[in-house]
Amino acid sequence: NYYHPGRMGAIKQGPKTLAYFGEIHPRIAKKNGFKTSPLAFEIFLDGLITPKDKKKNLAVQFSPYQPVEQDFGFLMAEGRPIDDLLKALQKVDRQIIKQVHLFDVYEGEKVESGFKSVAVKIVFQSDKNTLKEEELTTLRGKIIESAEKSAGARLRSQ
Repeated sequence: NYYHPGRMGAIKQGPKTLAYFGEIHPRIAKKNGFKTSPLAFEIFLDGLITPKDKKKNLAVQFSPYQPVEQDFGFLMAEGRPIDDLLKALQKVDRQIIKQVHLFDVYEGEKVESGFKSVAVKIVFQSDKNTLKEEELTTLRGKIIESAEKSAGARLRSQ
């Protein structure tokens, strides 16, 4: 009753109301010294998350170890979906490879005919230790191998 009729809404999940939002009724706003009706919202947090396993920790865990970012440039056949490459790279080591970002696709005169240049940034990070150069070298090799086998992509020379 404290929301303006016709200027309020609810967010529901099935029969459960998760939130109300809208403009406060002008009568209530005026009674409380407002010159215009303020906006308000209510979120019922109990309804948002119902963990199946109450012992399970729902908090996001962050690694205390430094991430390492590296850019890779690959050549792929023009018709091949880039998603093939991105999925293949993510699967190399799901524990260490935290992110794979596509940041450039180029098709033009400086790229071999029938191919496109695809650049990705990969973020490596261990939850257990600081990554050593030997581990990173091994991962780089696996990334290049996976790109070739799964996506038909080869490492760009320049």
